Amino acid sequence: MLSLPPLSVTEYINYKEGVIDTRKIKLWAPMENSDFAIQLAYSKISDEFTDQEMIKIDSLNPKIELNQDINIFISHGGKDDLYGFRSISTGSGLYVTDERLIFGTGEIAILFICHSGSSKASWYSNKINTLIDKVLSMGYKTVIAPAWSYNVMLAGIWSKTFVDAFKNGKDVAESNYIANMAVKDKFVGVGAYAAMHVFGNGKLHANIEH
Repeated sequence: MLSLPPLSVTEYINYKEGVIDTRKIKLWAPMENSDFAIQLAYSKISDEFTDQEMIKIDSLNPKIELNQDINIFISHGGKDDLYGFRSISTGSGLYVTDERLIFGTGEIAILFICHSGSSKASWYSNKINTLIDKVLSMGYKTVIAPAWSYNVMLAGIWSKTFVDAFKNGKDVAESNYIANMAVKDKFVGVGAYAAMHVFGNGKLHANIEH
């Protein structure tokens, strides 16, 4: 009997299908000791959703016990040419040493963390150094993240359009495209509207209640 080769993390996630609960979404940004960019991104997203639609956490503690199927994360990110994505910073010189304490568990992680979608091949192993792989390995089926620096002014437009499209029956990949095109209507630069990329399973759908 022939056996199939083992699936990689990404292949396994793409193979598995699921339905996402969108009744509530969680938003986290470390507003304590943060700078204006994090505060602005948080307010742009928070203003688009009611408290009934979104759990809004603005403390340094992301309270991962409150995670939902869709979780949105705002923070600073850095990269270099040697290692690719380097670290998450909550501001004022504070850096995250254990990403599991930030992301917890969920189905879809949306990262408004600059360069979090960037990758760099390791000189010392056969893996790619990327935050995306770490988040997928935590059990998330999909990660949506920018491959380069992200304009915080776009966070609200993108998030609201993505969630609305997803709730209306579009899958993750198409919802991301619709959200990017909504950004394009406001900011025509390709660096703005093409920033958010889908990693993992782009075919997930929302559980639509009738």
